[in-house]
Amino acid sequence: MNQADCPPFKITIPGSPAGTANVTCEDQDTWSHLTEIPGLGVPTATAVLAALWPDKHMIIDLRDTRAALGLGAGTLWNVDGLENAELPDRQTGPYWDLYGNWLRPKVLATATAISGRPRDVEKALYQLDRHVRSRLPKHGWTWSDYRNEAQTQLSRLT
Repeated sequence: MNQADCPPFKITIPGSPAGTANVTCEDQDTWSHLTEIPGLGVPTATAVLAALWPDKHMIIDLRDTRAALGLGAGTLWNVDGLENAELPDRQTGPYWDLYGNWLRPKVLATATAISGRPRDVEKALYQLDRHVRSRLPKHGWTWSDYRNEAQTQLSRLT
């Protein structure tokens, strides 16, 4: 791969509220500069990161986040008292924390394990959520309900 084909290590965002801001591939503290741009929430900002660095980032949205959390309900995290917990607002710092500290590392590890790309894992989670949510009631489901339906859907594939 020649230098012209390599994505930049960092991008500069002119006109951010703090002046000029830099966003780098691996520095989680810089990613939130993208959401300083009016109209950009975390899902759109992660689309920018995924376009720049497809081997290191993926798009976070409601469906893939819900699928990843739902698969881990009761196994990777204790559902006691959290059965009806809501996801953080997709425009806020807590959603960046969910992406950077939990979802992204899990997706990168899974992509490595299957010799795939983060986007492959994200697309699979998105599709899983689409199927699971079509089988659950619109309101009133719990994370355990989600996990059970996800396991049912996945068992049909094997």
